[in-house]
This record gives sequence, structure tokens and C-alpha cells, in this order.
Amino acid sequence: TVPFPIGSELSGIPDLTEGKFTYFKTFDFISLEPQKRYFLHIGACDYKATVYLNNKFLGRHTGGYTSFSFEITNTLLRNSNKLIIEVYDSREKKQIRGKQTYRRKPFSVWYGGIAGIWQSVWIETVGEAYLKKVEVKPDFNQSKIDFLFEINEDLNNENKESRESLTIRLDIREESGIRYSFNKNEVSFSIAFDSINLKYWSPDNPVLYSVTYYLLNKNGETLDKVESYFGIRKLEWDSKGIKINGKHTFLRMVLLQGYYPGGKYTPPDYHSAAEDILIAKKMGFNVIRIHEKIESPYFHFLCNRYGLLTTYEIPSFYSYRVSIEKQYKEELTEVYERDHQNPSSILWILFNETWGMHKIYFKRGKAYRFLKSMVKYLHKLDSTRPVIDNSGWEHIDTDIIDIHHYLGYPEKVREFYKRIKNKDHNTFYNFSKIKVLFFYLFNRIERETRTIFLSENFEYKDKPWMISEYGGFGWYRVEKDGALVELIREYTKDIIDAGLFCGYCYTQLYDVESETNGLLTFTRSPKVAIEDLREINKII
Repeated sequence: TVPFPIGSELSGIPDLTEGKFTYFKTFDFISLEPQKRYFLHIGACDYKATVYLNNKFLGRHTGGYTSFSFEITNTLLRNSNKLIIEVYDSREKKQIRGKQTYRRKPFSVWYGGIAGIWQSVWIETVGEAYLKKVEVKPDFNQSKIDFLFEINEDLNNENKESRESLTIRLDIREESGIRYSFNKNEVSFSIAFDSINLKYWSPDNPVLYSVTYYLLNKNGETLDKVESYFGIRKLEWDSKGIKINGKHTFLRMVLLQGYYPGGKYTPPDYHSAAEDILIAKKMGFNVIRIHEKIESPYFHFLCNRYGLLTTYEIPSFYSYRVSIEKQYKEELTEVYERDHQNPSSILWILFNETWGMHKIYFKRGKAYRFLKSMVKYLHKLDSTRPVIDNSGWEHIDTDIIDIHHYLGYPEKVREFYKRIKNKDHNTFYNFSKIKVLFFYLFNRIERETRTIFLSENFEYKDKPWMISEYGGFGWYRVEKDGALVELIREYTKDIIDAGLFCGYCYTQLYDVESETNGLLTFTRSPKVAIEDLREINKII
């Protein structure tokens, strides 16, 4: 049952997650018009998809987290269309898979996998001339918004419009209903902030502007019409942390895995995703760290709408090979192209806890160079957001120094923060492969932290610090008696009292499978009073 992924109860096929799967559908399309063009869109399909329509090969796509489409204008029929989507998925460690287990069964903090289609499939109708893309770029120095339009290239053919004859119209609406209209026969133009009485988007005031784009011919007839929205906020960072609209914002984050009862990667209904966002806000969090998953555009729309900040985190693979570099870069690029205009998203995370990337410990090796190159590439793609290279553990090149710890002794936590404050050399730089090996072999996560930087060449001055994972109570043993809420209060207060950090991220919002460290159960029942969590998050 689409869009629920294979491997989930709601799909009807809960027990399979690897192999080759074939989706088959017949459908009529009575509204087919000769002067229109048609595209088949697939929101997300894990992992390799091959698509056919009416026995014609449309194309392939690799990657389980991003959207893709094919033009079907010359293939679509009014009656009895036959759509086939063949999907191949595996448990290969070199595949970008996030928290999906690469073993036969879930283990530790890796969960049951999925396969196949897990976001919607639909057909889009456009004109012969149509808008392929619109980029909304604020220019804060000039107090203006630049709109950059990409129109399909195959114009100027017989009986088709020429680019010079096209006009673009914008209708922008505030929530109050006030409308502003702009007409230009250019593929890019600007409007001043003052011309729409612009209000900045923020978590406290998530102002979104509805916008309708019209592509008109020389007679003023509509060739293409697209409804969308935008929000404008200014994001900066310095040694003290993240600034939104010129004001430092302390990041009160909670980890979100993106797993749902019945649907795994896909929420059972539209309300479920919204409820997760709203309860996180009620708890007093202002950011969710979307962990090891790229969420759907609809989820990000909800975060934009309700004013909850988010992160982008590229899901992990678990065995570095040179062959994975191309796929990783392509999927990263597709995430950027689709999602980078969300005002709620403020941070990129490339890798997590060196998962699949242990070869970076060989500082002249290919994995080390690959990580460095991806940081550089992402900075070039998106200069408006900070980038974390390897969240939690050994950093190489990062805009924010983030740390994970699950120390089971509050005294050890305070001692650790004191060592950071004193710039302790061993805490910062005393990395060795033997220490990492012992950390894993003897499961020292409750007693030790990892070295923060991989080498002494790292320049940490003028960079903000953040505790991007802590807590996790219920997953590991804590050497202190007391109710869960008191543990959360003490560990959180210690982060604030240290005076070192621009934010924290509690692990995690809800339980998933054997990882029972959530503030909510998997079915979203609170374990801790919402008002208590809200009071704790008001400490700062």
C-alpha cells in the first residue's frame, strides 16, 4: 500500500526489506490535453528505482531519500496506462541507509529497515512553456528579495513560445489576505522588502508568504501556474553561536529519528508528523535534530509553518569505499536542490560519530580527503548555513564544535566541561586508534568521552561549541538515583552552568524499537510531564 514502505505493517508487506520488488499500476488519464506537458514524480524510493510507462523505459534513480521525476508527455495515454516501478534494495554496508540495520535483524541502535516507495507518487501538469524552478534569495545588504526563474529550454520551436514573449507574474499574499502583484518579462528580478512590508520569519513568529507564479504568453494567457510559499530569515553564526535575524538563539534541541507506528519511515496520516512537531514545541524545544534521515518536503513545511528549527543530516553508510563517493555527493546535491529554501532549517551535518568513516584516522588516506572535500563542496553549495563535518566525535573541519556524551556520572560530566574550559590538551588532541578500539571493545560510553579533534592542527578559536547529544536515559545505566525528570534537569543545568555552549540536543523525542530512551513511548505517550520539560528548557 503506497506510500508506506515495504517492511512496514501499513504497506501490507512487513517482513521483507531486501531484494527486487515490482510495483505495477494501471490507470486512466482522461484529462490529457495536447497543449500540456506531463511529469511523473516520485517523492522518495529506497534504494534503486527503474521506471517504465506503457512499456517505455523512463529512467533510473539511485538513493532512498530524495525526489525524482520523468517527463511522460509523449508516453501518457487517456486510457489503460501501465506504470511499472522496479526497486532493488539491499543490506549492503556501503549503501546510504541511515539507521536501517545492515544485519539480518535490528541490533543496538539500528532499527528494522525499509524498501521501496515511502513518499507519494503523482503526475504534474504544466504548459508547453513552464517554470522548472524558482529560487527565492534574500539580499539583506540591499533589503531586497531576488527571484530567479528557470524556464524550460526547449522553446523557440515551431508553434511554441519564445522566451522574449513570456511574462512572469507574482501574486504574494500575507496571512491577512493582503496581495501584492509584480509583472516582469525577465527570468530574474528583485522586489524590495518594503514593497511587501516584509516581516522576518522566526520560531516565535513563523511568518510565511503565499506566492503564486504565473508564466504568461504575449496575449496574457496563462501557460503555467505554480502555487508556493516562502519565509525570509537571516542566519549568521560566530563564536557565541547561531544568530537568527541578528539575535543569538540558544538551541534547545531534541533528537528525532523519523520512525512512525505502523509506517516506519512514513507517518500513518498527515496529523502524526504535525503532532511530533507540536509536542516538541510544547516541551520547550526550539530545534529538532532530524537524525540519520532526510525528511519529506511536507514535514519541513510543517516545521516552517509552526516555527520549529531543524537540521539536515545526510544518512550514514557503514563501509567507506571510493565507489560510494559519487553517490554520496549526488544525494547530498539532490537534498540541497530540493530543500535548501526552508527557513526553518539552520544546520548541515555530513557524518555522525565516524560511522562508516573510520578510515579518516589515516590522515593521508582517501576517506580523510573525501570528508574534507565534502565540507568544502557544501560550503560552496550553501554559504548560508554552518556545516558540521563529523558530529559528536573527532572533528577535522567544522563550523560548530559539537560533542556527544552519555556519561553515567554527573560528576564526570562536570569534570569534562571543566577540562574543555581549561583547554585541556588530552581532552582536545590526545587521539589514538588504540583508544578508539578500547572505547568500542569495552563499551566505555558511560565512563569516557572521545577526543574532540583528530589533530593538533585544528584551529578551534572563534568557533561555537555545542552538546549535540546527551541524556539518553533508559538506554544506558546512570550511577545516580532519581526520577527521569530530575536526571534531565541536572544534566541540562550543568550544560547551561558551564557557560561554554550555544545549545544542546537531548536524546531523544520518542522510543524506537529497542532504543527506549525517549521522552515519549513509540506510540507517543509521555514518560515525563510536558510542563516539567518546558520548565527545564526555560533555564536558559
